Amino acid sequence: MTALLRNAKEPLLVFAKGRVGGSFGHGDLDVVLKYSQDNGKKWPRIHAVQDDGRHAVAIPFSQVGGVTGQIFLLSCESQHTEGDVDFREK
Repeated sequence: MTALLRNAKEPLLVFAKGRVGGSFGHGDLDVVLKYSQDNGKKWPRIHAVQDDGRHAVAIPFSQVGGVTGQIFLLSCESQHTEGDVDFREK
């Protein structure tokens, strides 16, 4: 999931899920940021903005505050892996 943010005062911002060490859907996931100061012509390197070690931080949602112009970033975090989930009835 990707979140694109445009603010008149700031560069063009893109937040996305960054997979660490593979293409697995769960595990070590970070929220990463790329930004462009020239309206999308050049995109410097990726920056990790949320990293919880080996846990998953994903599904970024960004919003600009209407009055202040402050940028808000929300995301989901999971401290479990597929191996931690037990679907058996107890």
